[in-house]
Amino acid sequence: MLEAALYIPSYPQDMFSVKAATNNGATVTFKQGCNILTHKDGTTFNIKEQGRLYYLNVVDEEIVGDRVNAVYDVHTWHEILGHCNFEDILKLQDVVKGKFVNSRSRKLDAKATTPLELVHTDLAGPINPVAKDGFKYAATFTDDYSGAIFVYFIRNKGDTALVLEKFLADCAPYGKVKCIRSDNGSEFTGMLLSQY
Repeated sequence: MLEAALYIPSYPQDMFSVKAATNNGATVTFKQGCNILTHKDGTTFNIKEQGRLYYLNVVDEEIVGDRVNAVYDVHTWHEILGHCNFEDILKLQDVVKGKFVNSRSRKLDAKATTPLELVHTDLAGPINPVAKDGFKYAATFTDDYSGAIFVYFIRNKGDTALVLEKFLADCAPYGKVKCIRSDNGSEFTGMLLSQY
């Protein structure tokens, strides 16, 4: 039904854009205590309301990991993030840019020539207000070759090693990650991560 959706494996809910759904032929009905999305083929989905957001509780056991879009403009992020205000989206620029600091004396790194040869990682947060289910941080893993982005939500920085293990396991069917590059934040230099 929706195209150009972002797959976030650790997020248990499916966020959606009402505008994108209706543009694709769906009907969305909001009534006190009964919110429903009806696909153009007649299939209906219950929409759960929590705070100021609505969630689709749809679970698809067949996950396609290679259908990930890497680069979006601010308007696309506005839609993906449930029509979050633009000021908050612009605050995420450091995450999108990987907190890159321009240094003229440093030579450019060679671009990866195969998938999973080089993966960049960063941890964003704490997120304020705390996201649904208590998530405070978002760990991102970006494949240098394909631009594929994997996002995992975690409750505290101490879970970074666990989410790295999950990412490596998720990538295992596609090959072995050869190199992971981070900004050397404390969450990536801890004792639990030294084994990697």
